[in-house]
Amino acid sequence: MKFRNRHSDLFTCEECIHLLLDYADGTMAPEVRRKLDEHLSACPPCQHYLRSYTSCTEMARQLRDQEAQVPAELQDRLKSFLREQVNLPWPKTPRRRRAKWSRRS
Repeated sequence: MKFRNRHSDLFTCEECIHLLLDYADGTMAPEVRRKLDEHLSACPPCQHYLRSYTSCTEMARQLRDQEAQVPAELQDRLKSFLREQVNLPWPKTPRRRRAKWSRRS
């Protein structure tokens, strides 16, 4: 599997996203980690994504470790809601309209 960008030794943002699990778990090779660290040091969007990814993962671990009882009725309602959402068509992105004042006369 090729991880490097053709034009440089650094990873692309898309490549970084696919490596975050190994990065967060500390299970990647040192050379790969070094190159990923280089990308992250210069890419604020990927830094933000990594922070979000690790915080969500940590919250999921904490919830998994807690013993919470969800009422059966609530479970059924949530399952029904999720099934309905999965069957909905993908929302279309509305086209952006120009402001009337921006048109040339």
